[in-house]
Amino acid sequence: MADDKDFKDPKDSKDDETIDASVTEASEAAQAADATEPAEPAESSADAESTEPADDKPAVPFGIVYDDEDTLPAADDAVNADHKPQLDQTDALIAAALGLPADAKKAEPASKEKPAEAAPVMVASKIDREISDDNSLVFSSYPTLAFKRVSYAPKRGENLLEDVDLAFYDRRVYAVVVSSDEQRVAVLSLMSALARPTGGHVMFKSKDMDEITGSEFRGHFAGLVLQRNSLRGDLSVLDNIVNAMEASGRNFLKPKPLIAEDLLEEVGFPTEHNETKASKLPDIHLRRAAIAKALSCEPAVLIADEPVAGLEDPTRSDILNILKKVARKDNKTVIIVTADAAMATEVADKVYTL
Repeated sequence: MADDKDFKDPKDSKDDETIDASVTEASEAAQAADATEPAEPAESSADAESTEPADDKPAVPFGIVYDDEDTLPAADDAVNADHKPQLDQTDALIAAALGLPADAKKAEPASKEKPAEAAPVMVASKIDREISDDNSLVFSSYPTLAFKRVSYAPKRGENLLEDVDLAFYDRRVYAVVVSSDEQRVAVLSLMSALARPTGGHVMFKSKDMDEITGSEFRGHFAGLVLQRNSLRGDLSVLDNIVNAMEASGRNFLKPKPLIAEDLLEEVGFPTEHNETKASKLPDIHLRRAAIAKALSCEPAVLIADEPVAGLEDPTRSDILNILKKVARKDNKTVIIVTADAAMATEVADKVYTL
């Protein structure tokens, strides 16, 4: 006789099949209901943003703009005046020494006539390149200072320069031999941004000098050694250099008097005369101090106006050796403007004769 647990009533099997069929039908009905019910669309970040009103205005371009004194708000003039030392009179001395009119030092860049957004710092739009026979590119650097087809006629019919091309690179000494005092003053004025050419372009590296204010160029990029009157006679040599540094608006890593002392030592100026008024010093000491002052703002180019005129050896050779040392050791461009062709050939790596 079979066990009860192994016995299954045929009726019970039939009931189980009925239950399974009912469950299957219910499941299929639920799936059909889900399929017919509209699904809620997922909210994407793109859809969420599309609900905001579209901004049709393009992004506003911006550039680095020189923060010179002419762009400061009028309301802040009183505040900013405290941060702009007026102790140095370098520009006035330069203009007076070169015989320029009083307003000659106020040459402004051409960009000041344009809207403010049109005067960002210009980045070189192209790099000088030379394509060789094998189609490879050889890149060359821009000269530190250059004349490109420069003409200068301060008065009608007075063409002191016409279509002049000059190029000055760093770590070299150059001499520009002029034919007259008027031409010498013209070259110095154009190189130091005290005047603008009537034709062509004066370039500082990759930038047209029309994009730089004269005071900024002389305070940050160029040092000018005048033949005479480079220093204020009523101040000590040390104060002359410190005041030039303060008037430049630059930042320095060391106290200015210490930098001034180092510069004077570098050019061979006697330490015992650091506090002596410039008016009490002999000419040779003034020449050395003038070079130190021109170097005080770490310029890229040093421009010397007849630096050894009236000097005899050995002091003459000493000054020329200092200029050579500045070019080689300090990695600067040194330009001598002179009428002395023999001296130019003696000292310069390259001579331009106008």
